[in-house]
Amino acid sequence: MTAKRLLPRLGLSLMVLVVGLEIGLRWLAPRLPPALGNDTVHSYSTRPGGMYFLDRPTGMRFCYPDDSRRALANHHTWQHETDERGLRNPPDSGSEVLLMGDSFIYGHGVEESDSLAGCLRRNHWRVYNLARQGDGLSEQFLLFRLYYDQLKPKKILFFAFVNDFGDIAGLRSPEQLAHPPELDDAYVEALRRRLTDPAQRSTTGHWFDRFYTVRFVATLLELYARRSQPGGPYQAARWVESLTVPEKFAGISGYYQQLFGRMAEICRRHGTELIVVDVDTASSHPEWQACQTIFSRFLSQLCRRQQLRYVSLRSFFQGHPERVLEGDGHLNPVGNQDLANFLILETNR
Repeated sequence: MTAKRLLPRLGLSLMVLVVGLEIGLRWLAPRLPPALGNDTVHSYSTRPGGMYFLDRPTGMRFCYPDDSRRALANHHTWQHETDERGLRNPPDSGSEVLLMGDSFIYGHGVEESDSLAGCLRRNHWRVYNLARQGDGLSEQFLLFRLYYDQLKPKKILFFAFVNDFGDIAGLRSPEQLAHPPELDDAYVEALRRRLTDPAQRSTTGHWFDRFYTVRFVATLLELYARRSQPGGPYQAARWVESLTVPEKFAGISGYYQQLFGRMAEICRRHGTELIVVDVDTASSHPEWQACQTIFSRFLSQLCRRQQLRYVSLRSFFQGHPERVLEGDGHLNPVGNQDLANFLILETNR
């Protein structure tokens, strides 16, 4: 067979192989080990095919508005659907109660109807979910500034998680911690304008990152490279250091108090009840316990100074593994319904 005939056949065979692999990976991804499956689907990503775009001036991620896609994490799949603000709410959602938080409240791993917001709606609460995966106070405060006047909530449930300080540390410089840009009205209004302009939405990576085959191969190579690297001394995670290293804690806690204080002030001015919920998962890991103790003490003292209600979820999680997703740790449908019932009782006292 001549080279002229062989090359087209090889090209066609390669194309069929790649297309078959792409189709197969889209079917197989939920069954892959999490280390492979999560990055092959890369739901929580600003790369092409992910649910986020990047706002470069703030360094923050935002969900595409009016979006619908299947998402995957740790073998759990769900439909990610957003409203015109890029937030996970069904059409015509009320906003008497506003939920602020991260992936726990967003509804990671479950369908929207089985999220905390969905469970509260079944109990006749008019709820609007402002929570997104990976958000800390920086993102939450900006979303609050952007949409508070539109939503006009009567009550806000603010869910704080122990790794929030680490999220802030990864986003803000020491100068920004001392002088938070989020407190500047011009900074917020500039962000508002960018969010309405699709041309301002940035992605990371390359156009070919949207293909599962590319992601799968890249993840395999990355995992292999990690295995080939020699081990080193233990290094604490960023969120651990942000709570346990005094110099870092001082800067981040000061920033936290400035943003939280402004939010509490706005709520008081407009007659909105602000309730702080400490998502203490009652972990038995010694390092986690130590960090949780520091964070809970800080949060409860902050609430006392601001004269706000503080609710801990430690008793809710302790001894109840049946409430979390297998191999994940986020709440399952039963856990979200139980949490809805718990919060209804707590907030009505």
